[in-house]
Amino acid sequence: MTHQNGGLVVAECDMQDSVYGCLYVTVGLESQTAQLLEMIYPQLQVFSVNRVKHRQIRGVRSYETEVMLPGYLIFTCPSDFMPDQLYRLRHVRRLLRYKNDEWHLQGEDLAFARWVVQLGGEIGLSQAVQEGTSIRIISGPLKDCEGKILKVDKHRRNCLVSLGFDRQQLKTWLAFDWLEPAERPLGF
Repeated sequence: MTHQNGGLVVAECDMQDSVYGCLYVTVGLESQTAQLLEMIYPQLQVFSVNRVKHRQIRGVRSYETEVMLPGYLIFTCPSDFMPDQLYRLRHVRRLLRYKNDEWHLQGEDLAFARWVVQLGGEIGLSQAVQEGTSIRIISGPLKDCEGKILKVDKHRRNCLVSLGFDRQQLKTWLAFDWLEPAERPLGF
């Protein structure tokens, strides 16, 4: 069983025999649909793709989580799973397929799905330090994206990142926190 998008992700299945797929579901019902799918099909692990964002109201900074890819669910399942049965759920709109009708994710889509699953469906905050005139990500999800960072907004503590998904480059802002010199781990 897994606890999806709100805590620890515990995998019961052998990930080596698993394949990855992607569903498009009713926008706004990603979390509920993911939970329902996992309840009906216990062999599935289903993740909506969420991100943590900075929020500032009247000068008070806080964090909020929002769906990063509205309508999309990433799932893992045994290689012999027949995904057409997922259409029985009212909020499942379509299974993403390639031109050859293959539904197993491949290439950049597969790499993105593995990254999302590794993060438990939630792209949290990264930590950054300033080194001279450049910024270095020292921990968190953005560390995996170095080289894909297009722009940095130091004031708002966000990075514009290019991620390959669904045969296109998705540009999205992901949050980071600054570590002041006194807060840095040894060696940074």
